[in-house]
Amino acid sequence: IVSIPSTLAEMYVKNGENGLTVEKDVNKFRKTINDVIEGKYDSIGKVARQCFLEEFSRRRLGEEFGKYVK
Repeated sequence: IVSIPSTLAEMYVKNGENGLTVEKDVNKFRKTINDVIEGKYDSIGKVARQCFLEEFSRRRLGEEFGKYVK
């Protein structure tokens, strides 16, 4: 969960897919947290892990670095 606007939200988080973005408003933040607790976003964790492995893991970054070194 990241607040918007923010660099994290702009670069890495796809709201509702691999994370959640929330406006800088206490009531909206509380609602989002309640939705998470109630299980509304159960699939986000699986998608976020897959996104990390595909785009940001050490292995992936090493593969990308290797392309540039060649």
